[in-house]
Order: sequence, then C-alpha cells, then structure tokens
Amino acid sequence: MSENRRQHLFDSNVFLTLDLLWAKEEVDPYYRARKINGEFYRNYEEQRQNPDKFYDYTRMSVETFDYILETVKSDLESGINPKSFRGISPAEKLYITLGFLASGQPFKRLSLSFRMEKQR
Repeated sequence: MSENRRQHLFDSNVFLTLDLLWAKEEVDPYYRARKINGEFYRNYEEQRQNPDKFYDYTRMSVETFDYILETVKSDLESGINPKSFRGISPAEKLYITLGFLASGQPFKRLSLSFRMEKQR
C-alpha cells in the first residue's frame, strides 16, 4: 500500500486511527473518543467565541484565562509527550481545573464528561 493511500485511510477513518493508536493498551472504548466527544473538545473553542458562556463555565473572562494560562503554561506542560496521542494540553488542564472549582462536580463526573480515565 502506498504511503499516500495509507495516510488517506487514516485521515478518512478516525475510529480506525484511534483503534490502531490505542491497540497496545487496554482502554475502555468510552475514553478512546476523548478528542472527539470529550467536553473540552466539544465546548472550549465555541465558548471562547461566546464570552458570557465561557465566563459561566470558568468564572472568568477569556482574557483572564489566557493570562493565567500563559503564566502557568510551562508548569502545566511538564509530563506532556508531544507525540503522545493522549497528551493533555495546558489549556485543557486549566479548563478542567476551573470547571471543577466553579462547579464542585465530583472527579468521577468530570472523568466521564471529559472522557479521561484514571491513569494506572
């Protein structure tokens, strides 16, 4: 199979890509779709475009969020492997933390809505 054909196969079939990338680990299929169905990937950019909704979720403005993110980004990047499929970006870490602090939801509920499984 040519490299272009192989790349097209991956680009056109997200679930095949997910299955192949995660084949080495036993991961609950629910969590495999994090970057498709997880709360951060579904809401973050859209909320940034709607400052009132972003404020309702994080209890701060987009500008304040960006300032805090820039301030703590290097600390939040520790442990991220850029080649890792499941790497959690600093923006996602901060967004989840602020959502937790604003809502007080239990960790299990956050785990389900953000589709992040407890590390083993």
